[in-house]
Amino acid sequence: MTEQTELKTDHQKIDTDAAESEGGFQRFYRRVAAAVRLVRSSKIAVIGLVIVSFWVIVAIFAPWLTPYSPTAQDWEAPGEGPSWKHPLGTDELGRDLWSRLIYGARVVLVLLPVTETIWIPGGTAIWGVLVSLIVGAALGLMGGYIGGWPDEIVMRFLDAMMSIPVILLYLIIVASIGASAINGRCLRHNPGRIHGPTSGGDG
Repeated sequence: MTEQTELKTDHQKIDTDAAESEGGFQRFYRRVAAAVRLVRSSKIAVIGLVIVSFWVIVAIFAPWLTPYSPTAQDWEAPGEGPSWKHPLGTDELGRDLWSRLIYGARVVLVLLPVTETIWIPGGTAIWGVLVSLIVGAALGLMGGYIGGWPDEIVMRFLDAMMSIPVILLYLIIVASIGASAINGRCLRHNPGRIHGPTSGGDG
């Protein structure tokens, strides 16, 4: 009698776990379906999703979408317009703009260069947002819970950051750490103009 009771209890527990698991999957499916319906209900959201998806796919398959290196220079075709050989043309050093564009997207969206030979998944945009979220949340919690002078220091630091124009801040950062693929932006200074290529150095 005791064995039958234990067996019945085990069966009831299994049925309960299965029902809870099925209910969990159903709730997850309903949430995903609701999110898809929400996106499809907005034309702007659909267009944005298509654009982001396009660039993510292009960034993933960048090595197979162009025969050129983003730093390779073709001195026979400097400043060339769009053509079958170079779909977006070349810059003043003869570098293919399409390859530089898609490899720049690769750095921003897919792979983060830690060093010249070490890359980790997730682009500079993803890791930048993640680090900003962690640091911002930590500073906000510290200022909110502790208050006093820590809060004043954080607020004055943020006020100083917000008072600096963004482009000037970028120039200061690049001037401090140097221009390379690691910081994601290379500024070339020419008389009367500034160029900001999307990837790599000058080759």
